[in-house]
Amino acid sequence: MKLSKFFTLEKILLTVIVALTIVGFWYFEPSLFLRWVVVLVIIFGLLGAFFSKKEISVPMSRREPLVLFSLYLGIYVFYNLLYGLAIPLYIVMLLILIFAWALIFILLSLDQINELVKKEIFQFYIVLMGLAVLEIFLALSFWPIDPKIKSLIIVLVFYLINSFVYLYVHNVLKLKRIIGYLVVSMLILGILIANMFFSLNRG
Repeated sequence: MKLSKFFTLEKILLTVIVALTIVGFWYFEPSLFLRWVVVLVIIFGLLGAFFSKKEISVPMSRREPLVLFSLYLGIYVFYNLLYGLAIPLYIVMLLILIFAWALIFILLSLDQINELVKKEIFQFYIVLMGLAVLEIFLALSFWPIDPKIKSLIIVLVFYLINSFVYLYVHNVLKLKRIIGYLVVSMLILGILIANMFFSLNRG
């Protein structure tokens, strides 16, 4: 493997983003156990994303778990910046947009989606997904629930939309697959919301 092929811009950016999200998570997360769990997950994610040659299956690639986990950590950090450090909302919004756009660009570029669709569609999707992540972040920011739950909801929505895009690009978007993903996603979302209301009522 040539070094120029391995050390691509997308891989370098993803590594930097992963490192920053870990640092942020370690700063805000009080549980030492969870801190080390995150580190171990990230290590396996990096190994799978950069060194494994075996793809998982459409619509998920071997890089997507690492990107999704990084998105979760990043959103968790941004919620804590907003609530814990009282960073102005407009700054947090700008950081989220940059963060989301970077992750989406990296994921799609590493999976060569940019070579399967027109440049305008590729750019439009990146902008749209970044705005979607921001909108959901803002909507959930008014809910008095654990930032970990909010982050999971955003990751779930991101994964669902991205899965449909991958299925469409690879010409395997079937009604049966769509219904399956929607049912599973709605079940997970329902569990998260039920847990959220249970926590609120108990508090």
